[in-house]
Amino acid sequence: MLAWQALTVHVNYQGNWTGLFRIGSQTKLPAALSQGVIAPGGKLLYEKTGDVDILELRRVILGNLPDPDYIGHCAYWAAK
Repeated sequence: MLAWQALTVHVNYQGNWTGLFRIGSQTKLPAALSQGVIAPGGKLLYEKTGDVDILELRRVILGNLPDPDYIGHCAYWAAK
């Protein structure tokens, strides 16, 4: 177990053991994070790297919610 941690510290933190205790603002995040929305069936509905277009995301979510009371609901939100 200690050998695995030593290898992790060597590779990820250039041998600096205090790197194991980095949290929050001290941890560097990747430049571009990918966001996505996955439907309950596992279908990927939305995936984007970088800034999220909230209106596009809203249309994707609302366009995939079933609504038995209004048949045109999904078609309305799926249209651009």
